[in-house]
Amino acid sequence: IVGFHHVVSNEITKCTLPDEVMMMRLRANNEIFFTHKVDKDSKLNDSYLGDLNIPEGIRVVAVEREDKLIYPRLDFKFKVDDSVIVFTYLDDDDELVKVFGKDVVPEL
Repeated sequence: IVGFHHVVSNEITKCTLPDEVMMMRLRANNEIFFTHKVDKDSKLNDSYLGDLNIPEGIRVVAVEREDKLIYPRLDFKFKVDDSVIVFTYLDDDDELVKVFGKDVVPEL
């Protein structure tokens, strides 16, 4: 059985264009999917998912790397040029900035 988050992340990935930031708002204004592109200065670069202090309300759903979609486990290591698909329902962008860095969520 395919999990709901896998289905949703697949649909989002289909709509993602290279080198563009994508975002989709859900039922409430604070429920969003977005992509974060890992670059050499990214907080995620060369970090393991399990080592990150990701607060409740933020979920790394999938990572697109070299045209492959990966559902990361705790031992997954982020690399430059990864596109990280993230879901959050947080109202406070400060928590997102702590994990991903400045300007992580673009305005609609």
